[in-house]
Amino acid sequence: MAASKSAAAGVLAALEQRLLPELQRRGFEAAPLDAQDRRDPGIRAAFPFGRHRRRTPQGYDQIEIQIDKRDGVGFRLNFASFPLDGIVHAAGPVAAEDMWVHYLPAYCTLYRRPLLRTWFAPQRPLWGGDAPDATVAVDEAVALLPEIDAYFVAGTIGAHLRRV
Repeated sequence: MAASKSAAAGVLAALEQRLLPELQRRGFEAAPLDAQDRRDPGIRAAFPFGRHRRRTPQGYDQIEIQIDKRDGVGFRLNFASFPLDGIVHAAGPVAAEDMWVHYLPAYCTLYRRPLLRTWFAPQRPLWGGDAPDATVAVDEAVALLPEIDAYFVAGTIGAHLRRV
């Protein structure tokens, strides 16, 4: 069942207010969608915040907040590191500024439950009651950011990470 537009807007607002400042605190800078990506409604809907990257001595660490196209309220974090000069992809060279983590042969995703590939999302009450609160799901993802930090530092695959 599709979520309401207000529920989707609530998730986007919670991500902007709670997750994006945490990424910035960790040294990530927004890399907004370029003109070509902004013209693609699928990319615009799935990655409304673009990409977030920070420079390291070896290259870049990048995190992408992906919104679930099925309901607009679920989200997960895709992330990886790549060299300063980009990569050579099957389709040709890709400059660092044009990178998406799925261009890499392997990247990781932060899930609520990785075994079931459960995305973060406001939990709907089983027996009615108040509408789900998006901040709870976003705060859960924020609390798990140390697993992403550990991956970037030591390659550790934490309990909520899945290598793709």
